Amino acid sequence: MAAVLAAADKESDEYTRLVRPAANDDNYVVDDDADDDDNEDMVTDSSSMEPFDRLSIVKISFGLIGLSQLIPWNFLITASDYWSYKFRDTNATNGSHYYQTAITDDGQPSPAHQLTPLQKYFESYLAIATNVPFLVVLAINAFYGHKISDAIKNMGSFVTIILIFILTTIFVKIDTDYYQQTFFGITIATIVLLSTAAAFLQSSLSGIASLFPALCMQSMISGQAMSGLFAAAAQILALMGGWDASTTALYYFIMADLTLIVSLVLYLYSKKTDYYRYHKHRVNQSRRQLTTFVSASDQSFYRSIIYSIWPHLTSAMLVFWVTLSVFPAITVLVVPESPNSSQWTGTYFIPVTCFLLFNLSDLMGRFAGRFCPIPAYRRWTLLLVSAGRIVLIPLLMLCNVHPRAGHLPVVFLNEMYYIWFVTALGFSNGYVLMNVMVSGPTFVANEYKESAGFFLVSFIGLGLTLGSFTSNILLRLL
Repeated sequence: MAAVLAAADKESDEYTRLVRPAANDDNYVVDDDADDDDNEDMVTDSSSMEPFDRLSIVKISFGLIGLSQLIPWNFLITASDYWSYKFRDTNATNGSHYYQTAITDDGQPSPAHQLTPLQKYFESYLAIATNVPFLVVLAINAFYGHKISDAIKNMGSFVTIILIFILTTIFVKIDTDYYQQTFFGITIATIVLLSTAAAFLQSSLSGIASLFPALCMQSMISGQAMSGLFAAAAQILALMGGWDASTTALYYFIMADLTLIVSLVLYLYSKKTDYYRYHKHRVNQSRRQLTTFVSASDQSFYRSIIYSIWPHLTSAMLVFWVTLSVFPAITVLVVPESPNSSQWTGTYFIPVTCFLLFNLSDLMGRFAGRFCPIPAYRRWTLLLVSAGRIVLIPLLMLCNVHPRAGHLPVVFLNEMYYIWFVTALGFSNGYVLMNVMVSGPTFVANEYKESAGFFLVSFIGLGLTLGSFTSNILLRLL
């Protein structure tokens, strides 16, 4: 380990000499023709000062990239009313009703309002279809990612996400009542493709962001949190229009389409800035030196990185394992104590208390992690906080979740308990994640930060996948 770190320090000194030119060197220029990721290393040393990020274009671009990475997931899970409408029982006497709110005196949903199997388990299936491809993509990246250019991974992923989401928008107005199972299969297939593209985009750009200034990584993480908040706010605005479920979903998904297109345009523009090219050049320099070092050390540096940041890796896995175990598969099934007594306990209850509240709390947690972080040397504290969140799983399962098979009682009937639990779930999720992603890479030498970022994203993917499967099991234990 000491030998590896010593070699890392030596490499880091050489790296600094290469990418931080001397003050009296006047030969730093940026090639204006270097307009794609593969040509961004056409930069020569010229100035001791890095270019200025004018108007914070690159920082904003990373924020929108973080937003775009999770738009497919957040917009799909938040459209719960739309999926309930698509998978409703069309043969029921009240076939126009698609959302369960009526509860009998014994605390069970009335027969007319029983959810169909597709309605009850769709959120869980969606989570599995989203997160399993994410983990597979990370494994592919580990072995073959270096053979695919950043331009193909980033641009290809962006375009794929936009095209498939437009297809999802088109399906909103197609009558699928007579082939719900076929529509379900098509939906899951498109979600798998969306998740695959989003995983390539996230794993590639998260690694790149880890070698940019810390503000860029913080901006990306905040953008990911804003994605959920934006999806929840967009859904509430669409519901305020008073339209039917399909029309509401149409306007809702159009907002996502436009946001993705704007994010792509700004990303393309930011790539042409001197600031982006300068730091992307550093990324390319780091990769070349890392390749040389890997050959010399027989890849033993992987073990060194994992050993250095294992508490952060474990925390990254735990935080999403816990969150995805209950959100949104279980939280979306909670009903208020007096349903349909007002618009609050009817139309807006789940959009506000499940999605808006969770994502707002998550965003606040990320801001708290940025301005009041856990000291980097107190890694055990971070690990304990991540593990302590497990208690939120039984607490949320004991809320007023319906339908339930009766295996567990309803202990927290009043919705205020549920609101407090969701707030704690969201805030702790954002707080731990910000600490993990920002402090984790600081435990390795600069040229290994991209690899550290990749490992962190990989363990996040593992946690997401475990949480998705756990949610399906927990639903059957209710």
